Amino acid sequence: MLLYRIIDNVRGEIGKRQWIVFDGDVDPEWVENLNSVLDDNKLLTLPNGERLAIPPNVSLLLLNLDF
Repeated sequence: MLLYRIIDNVRGEIGKRQWIVFDGDVDPEWVENLNSVLDDNKLLTLPNGERLAIPPNVSLLLLNLDF
């Protein structure tokens, strides 16, 4: 999965701020899983139940231009 590779690549760069930008339509079921990322634990729960820890230097940005 692409997100795993991105997170693994930035883990060693704690002093460097990283952003992951999601641009496009947002699936309501997928957004429900983002609740755990938005709290202090920064754990992304995937639809299959796996949990992916987001390092402290990584931020997620969701863009949705739904008019």
